[in-house]
Amino acid sequence: MSSDHIVDHRGEDSWQSAETATILAFPRLPSEEYVARKSLPFELMIDDWRVLSEVRVPEVGRVKTTLVHFEDSSQVVLRKTIPDKPQSGISADFVPPLGTHVNGLNTYIARLLARRKLRSRIVGTNQAHGFSLLHDAQMTLEVLRSDDADGLGGQTCDADRSVLFGYSMGEMKNLGMLGLAPLFSREVVAAIGVDAAFAEKINYRDLLAHIPQVAGYVVREALEIPPMVKQEFNRSRSAMDAFRQLKLIGSTISPSPRYLSNLGDKWKVITTGETGTFLQHIPPETVMVLHFFDKSRFNDRAQYQARLSHLEFARFITEDGRHITGARPEVLEVVANKVALAARLADEGVSKSDLAEALNTTLLKTA
Repeated sequence: MSSDHIVDHRGEDSWQSAETATILAFPRLPSEEYVARKSLPFELMIDDWRVLSEVRVPEVGRVKTTLVHFEDSSQVVLRKTIPDKPQSGISADFVPPLGTHVNGLNTYIARLLARRKLRSRIVGTNQAHGFSLLHDAQMTLEVLRSDDADGLGGQTCDADRSVLFGYSMGEMKNLGMLGLAPLFSREVVAAIGVDAAFAEKINYRDLLAHIPQVAGYVVREALEIPPMVKQEFNRSRSAMDAFRQLKLIGSTISPSPRYLSNLGDKWKVITTGETGTFLQHIPPETVMVLHFFDKSRFNDRAQYQARLSHLEFARFITEDGRHITGARPEVLEVVANKVALAARLADEGVSKSDLAEALNTTLLKTA
């Protein structure tokens, strides 16, 4: 069983089930009231931390995986990776794309960051259902704040300081986190996003009217996977190393009913257009680079750029690719390099303008 599909069997007294918990109406959009009050939109409290594993991975470092329960029935997996002799006190913090476990693709990214001597934390997708993206953005920040103090038996990174990275749903959640970060006194030194989607509510009527085109799009996205597998074999030192990497990435998804149920719930969450309401609350001094792929059907890149173009240190890059292009091994390598660069330059104290320009580079090679 995947470490981020854990079922708690401690009894009904320890935490409420998702079916019986009293939760805010779905979906919950951010309100002007909480922004005016400068107070958090949800009352969230961590109920319990349960360590699932603590291991040392060769050529990576220490890895601690914890299951975090909240009093409102939410639960997430936190996986923290600390390389030997880290080069920065800043942690690279990220949340998974839709339908991915902490295991697999996200752990692969954490290992790329560790090989660049950068600490990282993955805060998994909420395993409880019926919660909004804003709720889960605040929940993620609650986890990071608590881990800042405790870490691996003590503080292991600079408190209240992060580089945020997000891909797809992960970047959508990051946009909510950026608006909430000042209320947590968290400094986001830079935010790097890849192909965020659904700045507006999905139009199912339009989708149904274009079923053949949508089906063709899904097929073309799927056809990107075999070349990615071939590329991993070409990149690996040996066939055995390639099989190990592919096995790791293969654990990204699961055919289990629990996985499919959670996938359906989170699809409902991200297609409400809630993400678009986050944009007006992003602090004006935010250093942000958003990457989009021009053949990605749902990334709403024009809306994101139009509504964030007033931010002085925001940069927007559109490249030739599909949504799944963001998961290519060579793209993930570039992303890891970019995240590590952001941490290094922030430690050096460069200006926000210089930091934004340094990160304003493509993910794909240009001719």
